[in-house]
Amino acid sequence: DRGYTGNGSSSYINSGFNPSTAGGAYVQNSAHLGLWSRTNAQSAAIHGGRTLAAVAELLLRIRDASDVVLFRANQNAGTGIAAASTNSSGHFVGRRSASNAIAALRNGVSLGTGTDVSAGLPNANIFFGALSTAGIAGSFSTYEMAAGHFGSSLDNTEALDTYNALQTYMTAVGA
Repeated sequence: DRGYTGNGSSSYINSGFNPSTAGGAYVQNSAHLGLWSRTNAQSAAIHGGRTLAAVAELLLRIRDASDVVLFRANQNAGTGIAAASTNSSGHFVGRRSASNAIAALRNGVSLGTGTDVSAGLPNANIFFGALSTAGIAGSFSTYEMAAGHFGSSLDNTEALDTYNALQTYMTAVGA
């Protein structure tokens, strides 16, 4: 009830959700990917599910070796958001709220925004703690992740409400 820790070489969580085939609330121009990390460290690994593809990539790396959060959603590989992130513990949300609007938040506070245009939906399952290339896992994380979620876009208030609800739960279970 406190989280899942990757081993850095083979462990990850496969959500079983493929945005291209599943249908539902996760759509091209209204989507989010979120996770709660209990680890504060720099890492080149992928923490939030990444579906690597030439078209419609989904990526959330919450703190790389340069203290940068990286987020891309439903777009061709490109800039997305690359913003300062000097603490990788807490609740991270990356969202796409329109064809040309993406944002990254930590604990309900904006880390940055971007205008990369969406290209479609990723066609691979969303993984947590690893990169998904055509369903094959790689770039494994050693972070402890206490929660992961995805769906339609969350506005700032909804992202903050999600953070507060998860924080209440984490406190209740002693995390």
